[in-house]
Parts: sequence; C-alpha cells; structure tokens
Amino acid sequence: MIRLCLAAIVFVWAATCAYAEEPKSANRWNSAKIDWKTFDDGLSEARSANRPVLVVFHTTWCPHCRRYRRQFYNPAVVKLSRSMVMVLVDRDTEADINARYGAYGVYIPRTMVLSPRGKLVSGITGPYKDYPHLLDTGSPGDLQRMMKSALAKYPQ
Repeated sequence: MIRLCLAAIVFVWAATCAYAEEPKSANRWNSAKIDWKTFDDGLSEARSANRPVLVVFHTTWCPHCRRYRRQFYNPAVVKLSRSMVMVLVDRDTEADINARYGAYGVYIPRTMVLSPRGKLVSGITGPYKDYPHLLDTGSPGDLQRMMKSALAKYPQ
C-alpha cells in the first residue's frame, strides 16, 4: 500500500512538473507545433541563445484572443516560431508581467517583440497607431511581418 501511494505521488509530481513547463493555455495556441514558454523560462532561453522573444498577452475570456490564436496554426508562423522564443502571458493570472509592459498598453491581444534581455524592441509594431501591439486577429500577415522583422534584427 505504501509503495502504491509513493508511486501515485511520484506520478502526480512528474505530471505537475511537465505541465508547469508551458503556459496553461498553450494547448489552445498550437502547443503541438509551437514551443510556448513561460515568461521567465522564455527570457532565460532568449538570453542564452541570443534570440528575440515574441510575447503574446492574452486572456482566456477574450473573443479577439480566441480568434487571434488561430493564426498560430498557420504553417509559415509555425516555421518562423522555431527561430524565436515564444512566450504566452495571461494578463489576468500574470498581472505582474502585464504591469511590467503596461506602459505600452494593456489591451488584448497584445503582441510584442522583446530583445534577448527582455526589453521592448522599438519599431516592430502592428498597423494601428493607437494600438501599436495589436495585430490583425483574422489573418497571419501582420504576425508574419512582425516575426520576420524581429528575426532580421537578431539573425541566427
């Protein structure tokens, strides 16, 4: 009985550790093909690999976020994601991270390119003057342009 309990504890612990590796909602954002990281893990990887970070601020209840996440199933976006560090931040549950970048807007979905050191890369924005980190949620064109611009600044 003790062995069975210990085995169950080890199983739950291992599953919890594996689950903690990616953001909770990553499966809805094509985690089968995109290696989504938590914010801290993403910045750590970006620093060590000198790669840009694409961070998406979202919420689970936002209809625009739900529509936007479909763009991450686009094959060209998936391919570009392999050269970047991809980070999802839930605005509601990760309020401290959201606040850190809140000077650039608190609307959602919000997509930003960060340097390997976590600083916002200026000049890489979407098409909307009043909402510079809002991208077209119905087409992957803005997202692809943003990703290509980031990779041009940080070639591998």
